[in-house]
Amino acid sequence: MKSKFLTIILALTLITSLAFLTGCSDKDKAEDKDKPKTEQEEKKNEPKEETKEEPKGVTLSAYDKIELGMSYKTVTELLGGDGILQSEAGEKGSETYVSVYKWDGKTEKSYIIVVMRGDMITSKTQAGME
Repeated sequence: MKSKFLTIILALTLITSLAFLTGCSDKDKAEDKDKPKTEQEEKKNEPKEETKEEPKGVTLSAYDKIELGMSYKTVTELLGGDGILQSEAGEKGSETYVSVYKWDGKTEKSYIIVVMRGDMITSKTQAGME
């Protein structure tokens, strides 16, 4: 019971930290406006040709299919690929090993977070998903 409680506390702490980090301000970008632009930076601002490719990233409907107790392999099949390891604690391969993975959504600042204990999903969350 104590171990489960610690896992939940760790997961909530990690999720809160990620949410905070994704919401950081654009202060540095505002300071860069006064600097002269290089030729390469100028090209970045030129309009790009439209492509009909669908934006990459996971969807809310895929997120909704994730169920607690699923394995990492099952989740990667649902979401179309591996997540990005955000954090881990404990001994890899043990039942007490906790890992947090993130998948980016189709829009900026949208993502899915999955917390695992061993190879089993223990919690999931999303932000900005459509």
